[in-house]
Amino acid sequence: MIGPEGFHPEDPRQIIDTRVVREILFPEDPQARFEAIFAAIGNSEAKCVTLLTLQPYPITKNELHSEFLKVSSSVWDTSMLLQSSYVRQSLIPIGLVAQADAMFYGSSEFVTGYRLTEAGRTFGQPLAAFLLKQSLDLPYSLGKIFGHTSSSGTSRSPINRADILEYLNNHSDTTVRDTDMGRELCLDTRLLGDNLTILGAMGFAEYSSWTSDRGDFTYVLTELEHEKQIHQVRSYAWLTKAVAQIMFDIKTASTQQVRDELEKRYGKKFHNVGGILAGLLKQGLISTDFIGGSRHSKARITELGIRLVEDIVLPIKQVLAGEQEDILEEWRRIPWQDYAFKAIERYKIESGHANKRPIQEWIYDALGIILEHPGIRPIELKKLLNREVDDLLSILLKEGIIRKDRQGSTSRYYLT
Repeated sequence: MIGPEGFHPEDPRQIIDTRVVREILFPEDPQARFEAIFAAIGNSEAKCVTLLTLQPYPITKNELHSEFLKVSSSVWDTSMLLQSSYVRQSLIPIGLVAQADAMFYGSSEFVTGYRLTEAGRTFGQPLAAFLLKQSLDLPYSLGKIFGHTSSSGTSRSPINRADILEYLNNHSDTTVRDTDMGRELCLDTRLLGDNLTILGAMGFAEYSSWTSDRGDFTYVLTELEHEKQIHQVRSYAWLTKAVAQIMFDIKTASTQQVRDELEKRYGKKFHNVGGILAGLLKQGLISTDFIGGSRHSKARITELGIRLVEDIVLPIKQVLAGEQEDILEEWRRIPWQDYAFKAIERYKIESGHANKRPIQEWIYDALGIILEHPGIRPIELKKLLNREVDDLLSILLKEGIIRKDRQGSTSRYYLT
């Protein structure tokens, strides 16, 4: 590995210049810091170990991969590019890691490396060590509990689930309605229900959901004009502007109508539209009413959920807010190498990376379900298979084995 003096132990070429290719500032706002770090590593023991193996001086992607295997005793023999992918996609964009080119003396060769930033050393690594240690006391891996981080502008399960559990913890003496929770957290009710269902299945919450005589929220633009300042809802800056523009254009719309209009304009689906509308409602840009149906969806946190919030979520928030710096120093001394093997082993198994099935087997399973349930919706197929189904449906449609019937905003699938 390239040492801090600029020498490689197996190659005497000296680094005479290091150019920073990409370095982003770490957020200053405590909530923005929490959202950045927790979305990046709060749902992955593998990303925690990757961050912990980095150094203040540049190391190459090959060295990063070797160190990952070494500290985890090769329990997960990953692709050579996986750790560098973590760095580029999750750690560099939030300012914990910088990308650098290291130029060696006596050669025109440039080697791209990654190094920790000051924020990575100060906050990133201590929090990663803390998460790694705490994960072993949980009934499931961090990945299974907090879910995948999707692309910006759609949904970030780690933040959503942390916020949901913290909200329930703040109301632990009562049962709360999902509509009230969704309004306070600016979360789409459907997205909220999906996350509560998952948390309930793992024992972190109690959730009962049913709706009679289907209804929907109808949103109406107020008399306010475009001059009103619109504040972004949570971290969804672009999506907030897009939804607000739709409301300015069509004046009255249901949640589903806004979803459909977004897909029509931008060619993709967005999952937190209801949350954005709830945020605009709080700003006074729109008013709303629930038309038709009655909702009876309620949730309550369990003892296991309370421990998750109080032992992991709240301590991280306190540290990032500048409180209890002695705890941050304590986390720096955690012997995280002692926990790497078991943490990575469980993450690998529960994330589905171990013994991955060939896609053809998934296609056969999907086809069998469609045969048994003609007219099935993608979301129903996803729940039965417990995996994303867009790729499977695309292959079956391309082969002409199934057909899609679009009914309003709903797609249903049948055998041809």
